[in-house]
Amino acid sequence: INIELEGGSLVHVKEGNNTTVANVKAVSGENTINDVVVAGNIAVEEGATLNVEGILTPVAKTYVVKDINNFGTLNVNVKTLEAKNIVNEGYIDVASGSKVKHSGTFVQNEGTYKGSIEKK
Repeated sequence: INIELEGGSLVHVKEGNNTTVANVKAVSGENTINDVVVAGNIAVEEGATLNVEGILTPVAKTYVVKDINNFGTLNVNVKTLEAKNIVNEGYIDVASGSKVKHSGTFVQNEGTYKGSIEKK
C-alpha cells in the first residue's frame, strides 16, 4: 500500500506488530509516521513536513528505506534512518543521538541539513 499524507499521521501501536507500507509521500502540512515500516521510498514535497518517529516495536536496529526525495522538511527522530539514495533540496533536521546514513548517493543541492548525516 502507498500512503499519501496531507496534514496527517500514520500510527500503528499494536504490541508486537509493525505496519509495513510501500511508500510514504508527504504532500502538504505537518505529517508524522510512527511505528510504521516503509519498505520503499519516502518523499516530502515542497511546503510539507514529515516527522519520522521511533518504531515502538522494532523490526531492526536501523530504519531502512530505498530512497528519500526531500523537497520540504524531513525531521528524523529515529536512531538511524538509512537510505540507498538521498536527494535533498529541502531541510533535514536530525534529532540529537540520531543519524541519517546512505549507501549510495546524497545530493544536497541548495538545501541545508542539521545534525549528523554520514555516509555508510
